[in-house]
Amino acid sequence: MWKGFVVIGCVVVVAAAAVPWLQKDKEVPNFVELKEVRTIFFSFALQEANSSYDAATGGYVWGRTLKPSYSVQLHPLNAVQSYTQKKEFVWVGITAGPWLVGVAVLQFNYISVFTVSLYNVDSEESWKAMTVVPLLAPWFGGRWIPNEKGKMGPTSAGHRVEFHPPFSSQRASLCFEDRSIKVDVTGTVWQQTGNGTRTASQRYEVHAVATLPEEFLGIVFPLGPRRAALVNKMAAAPLQTPLNMRFNEKEWSGEGYFSMDYTRGLLRRETHWHWASATAPAGYGFHLSEGTYDVDNKSVENTFYTGGKAVVLDTRVEFRRVTIANTDTKMAEIWAVTGNGIHLRFRRADAHDGVFHLGVVNGNLDHAWGIFDGSIFVDGTKYKFDNVAGVLEAHYALW
Repeated sequence: MWKGFVVIGCVVVVAAAAVPWLQKDKEVPNFVELKEVRTIFFSFALQEANSSYDAATGGYVWGRTLKPSYSVQLHPLNAVQSYTQKKEFVWVGITAGPWLVGVAVLQFNYISVFTVSLYNVDSEESWKAMTVVPLLAPWFGGRWIPNEKGKMGPTSAGHRVEFHPPFSSQRASLCFEDRSIKVDVTGTVWQQTGNGTRTASQRYEVHAVATLPEEFLGIVFPLGPRRAALVNKMAAAPLQTPLNMRFNEKEWSGEGYFSMDYTRGLLRRETHWHWASATAPAGYGFHLSEGTYDVDNKSVENTFYTGGKAVVLDTRVEFRRVTIANTDTKMAEIWAVTGNGIHLRFRRADAHDGVFHLGVVNGNLDHAWGIFDGSIFVDGTKYKFDNVAGVLEAHYALW
């Protein structure tokens, strides 16, 4: 019995020590709307910064830039914060020939998740896998490894993101080098048949190297005086070397493009968002979202990419589900994604089931892939999306 009291006592001591930190780093509703914060966010401060967090001043450098060169650093966190509040995730999408390859490593507090999807547009076949590491994620889940200078982020050469738990066949490594990103992923995937059963698992390997584009999105979004979301996004970044894929005892290689969503931060305690991304074979693509990182009811993430350049799409984007999937009638789930100059429809092909209920962390991360059709007007030019593979995410979490 006395051992139980000792454990309870230790928990109480740790919790008491953490309270000042949790209060200091608390979320402040509509913090970005404060005049002083808003002015800094829309200034050039972040573009000129060396780091997202300025240790000398003890504060974040709020802002948005299309030419990020800073390291993506959080303020110092104690052990309790790291285990119960910190979120880190990266998603990469590779489009080459008929293939859309999606890989994600997600670290949500004490939970880690790895997902992979292989989607063939021509055959409309989809393979996928998901591995979840609960509770022990800080030790056996995704790892964000700084470079030799202690820096992280897409422009920090030597920084790595890895996933290789001892009990799973899935292995993932993302290495950020000098203006390039190297992706190596191996493991097993499976198909889900029409009656809901799984096919036998199949081995796969994915290897690619992409060029870091001249321009991409960098955001340090204010959620409180010491609470930030650090976001980098890119699309239509050309592959330096062809995508090399081994799958179903066959090899495939082809030129293509790379997209990424890289995020670190404490984030909001409760989040809702929709997000979509796709890159057309002609070499242009987008990131669109709603419900998070919004200012004036518009997401500051909405961006279009072509020829190594990025353009901010200053419009509110709405996501509306038009039809619900029906296996009996073979009706697909359809979404409309619209805004000023944005007219897209998304036909869902498959998705990861992202429902999780683990302690204080609960949510549903519905990450789907399928086909986009429609167009986006940018600076007077109409960019068409005709049968283009991409992703759409509907997300809710209390974490």
